[in-house]
Amino acid sequence: MVIDLPHPPSINHYWLTRNRGRYLSKEGRAFREAVILSCYAAKLPFYDRERLMVHIVYNAPDRRRSDIDNRIKPILDALQAAKVFKDDNQVDRLYIERGPIIKPGKCQVGIYVINDSET
Repeated sequence: MVIDLPHPPSINHYWLTRNRGRYLSKEGRAFREAVILSCYAAKLPFYDRERLMVHIVYNAPDRRRSDIDNRIKPILDALQAAKVFKDDNQVDRLYIERGPIIKPGKCQVGIYVINDSET
């Protein structure tokens, strides 16, 4: 299953800490809500116990320097919140690559079940 998602915030802007508590930033909440709506509209299946491979193509919105590894956790957390899988610890294989610049930025996410014969 492949789905296009909006440009993810960096993990540095996804979570905020205040008074010894951690919470989603405004940007993080907006991204999570957009992912939930996209997954619902695409009617993605729910992976309850399957072992998964996730392939992400990250398209930055501009030429500014960006560490693509800082985009992974917000994507996986939002997919979990969207009930695509029960827990992101189901992901055994994770591939991420930088795609061409696309305004306003996006990411394409492929989610695949790993067969027992492949492990």
